[in-house]
Amino acid sequence: RGFHGGLNWYRALDKNWQVTTLFEKQQDFVMIYPPCLFMGGEKDAVIKAHGGALLIQDRMKVLCKNLTKVVILKGAGHWIQMECASEVNQELFSFFDSLSLEDYEMGNFVPQSKL
Repeated sequence: RGFHGGLNWYRALDKNWQVTTLFEKQQDFVMIYPPCLFMGGEKDAVIKAHGGALLIQDRMKVLCKNLTKVVILKGAGHWIQMECASEVNQELFSFFDSLSLEDYEMGNFVPQSKL
């Protein structure tokens, strides 16, 4: 209830770091194969802390094998869904419209060795 989910992310931050270090050695395990859309705000402190939008985009291309689009919303911060609701919704609808259910049903976004 309330904002517990959001707060719990920060409460578990130390544990998250411990758990995710296991993935660093298993690069293939953390690959994301379905189509991906990345959206962020130009003024997002988290994106800036991780090297900026261009570096984030380069990292996403390595981990997301089908990164279809990167959207950086001008003037927006971390809470893009609140700051730019219509733009976020428009991008999400456009992204969802571009997807094919048949590709998912046939497993086309997962390497055959992972099926």
